[in-house]
Amino acid sequence: MPEISKTVDQALNLVETLSTNGPMSINDLSRHHHLSRTVVYRLLTTLEVHGFVRRAQLIYSLGPRLFALARQMEEELRNVARVPMSGLAEAINETIVLVVRDGSDALSADVMPGRRHLLQVNFPPGYRYPLTRTASGRAILAFLPDDERELVIKSSTTSPEDRALLLEQLAQVRHQGFALSSNEYHNGLAGLAVPIYADGGVVASLAIVTPLVRSEAITSGTAALLAAANQISERMTNFTGTAEE
Repeated sequence: MPEISKTVDQALNLVETLSTNGPMSINDLSRHHHLSRTVVYRLLTTLEVHGFVRRAQLIYSLGPRLFALARQMEEELRNVARVPMSGLAEAINETIVLVVRDGSDALSADVMPGRRHLLQVNFPPGYRYPLTRTASGRAILAFLPDDERELVIKSSTTSPEDRALLLEQLAQVRHQGFALSSNEYHNGLAGLAVPIYADGGVVASLAIVTPLVRSEAITSGTAALLAAANQISERMTNFTGTAEE
């Protein structure tokens, strides 16, 4: 394992916890990370100066600088994905959705509808739903680092049975390389989703969403979906690599 800065690592862990759990106090963050209140205060103060967190009285949340960086990355992702998504929607004539993670939620970043069917899926950009409840969410969640995935699972499951079922679903997604859903978060819809990567980490998912009566489109479109996602992943990796040079 490469040598890392312990202080930077601790600060980034605080940011990740705020992203997943929402606003928290110094005491909560101290207990969560097993760090002293003094250390947590110094880390948060540094992050606040740079705009990565903000404070309202004694509660800390994500800051405007992070949102600006996220918007920049999301915009680049949409630009990179637009042509492959358009080609895929035209090829299989079903709605294609680009999905990103926002804490414990999935967020539709862009949508390309199929146009030759009278019955269409209305999936607007900006639509928010739990990462755990659809194919597009689980295609991201399954490939997150273990600690990030566990934070989402803890905040999203309410019983041992729910947790066991979700863990089984995520293991299957990792084994197959894709996620499926049918009549799940919304009645009458079916979905197939695959992860999108940049520099080896999952950054989004790409999904086919179709009315349940046309769910055969999922099977016939699997290869094309994987090809489009791989194309986007390659372009995103090239983009982030260029940005770091």
